Amino acid sequence: MLRRLVGVMEPDDTAPKPVDLTSGPLPAKIHMLLQQSLRQSVGAIDTALDKGDLQSVRDHLHALRGSFAMIREMETADMAANMETLIASKDRESLKTAMQLFAEHASSVLERRAAMHGDVA
Repeated sequence: MLRRLVGVMEPDDTAPKPVDLTSGPLPAKIHMLLQQSLRQSVGAIDTALDKGDLQSVRDHLHALRGSFAMIREMETADMAANMETLIASKDRESLKTAMQLFAEHASSVLERRAAMHGDVA
């Protein structure tokens, strides 16, 4: 999803200009999509943990890990990777606790990477 958006065109350019997602504020549209994805995945993971659906938990964590790695937020991506390894223990309470910490951390990362006011890229 993010790869399709990184080649947005600038108004005066004739060719797509890649957007640097590795540092600084994220383009508003990408930021919004990451926030939505985080909220949806956190909700889906909570539900899956309650149901014992660890494969669904793994799938959502893997997607979150990739999203944060793409924007070079490696600490956040590593947190998701660590939770993926926790799945093998089948300790749902530990996963719930780790997920809560991850969600708070990831939200603060996205808050820090929010686009400046007026940036609607």
